[in-house]
Amino acid sequence: MAYFSQKDPVWKNTKLGTCTTTIGSSGCFITSFCNLLKKFDIIKIEPDDFNDLCMRKCWYTNGCMFQPDKAARYFDMSYEKKYTYKGVCICETNFYKKLGFSQHFFLYDTDKKKRLDPLDLEPSWEDNNYPIVSYRVFTKIKPVEVAEIPETHPSIPEPQTPVLEAPSAPETKPVVDKEVLMEKANKEMWQDAVNEIIALFKRLINLFK
Repeated sequence: MAYFSQKDPVWKNTKLGTCTTTIGSSGCFITSFCNLLKKFDIIKIEPDDFNDLCMRKCWYTNGCMFQPDKAARYFDMSYEKKYTYKGVCICETNFYKKLGFSQHFFLYDTDKKKRLDPLDLEPSWEDNNYPIVSYRVFTKIKPVEVAEIPETHPSIPEPQTPVLEAPSAPETKPVVDKEVLMEKANKEMWQDAVNEIIALFKRLINLFK
């Protein structure tokens, strides 16, 4: 697998961000990040194209200071600066401090103790003799597994409301007014009395015949 070099003639003279420095002189971090993306089988993107992407996405501060946390999120990764680590990551070294470069970044495999130096014109995995200041760790974010929801759901029967028969109305007894009842009784009593008087007169008439 061929990796990218910041010294590649195709882009070494390209300005880094909006600064006067170039990818060839100060693009070790973004070149190493491109190599990491390739190593992780995420995407193949050349340093000059990635430099353009950084400017479009505002991943530079102060013109050309790369913001790795923003780029990591874009490629579905997490980013963390550590001082111990096991695995493939980007490492910071101060090896060239005496030459006026306080930082240099390269891809490193801690298990194999091999580095991929973007300063090499044709980078390849080689033994590391750089002192490591920090580990810049990028980790793929695992997608959250969501339980599959069936397209159709079994129909849920609607609750049936029981039909309640209305209770039969109790038989109601007619309400009788006491005064009406007494009046009726008086009429019947007087009627009986009149009938008896009539019957008495009829007997008397028969006696005098």
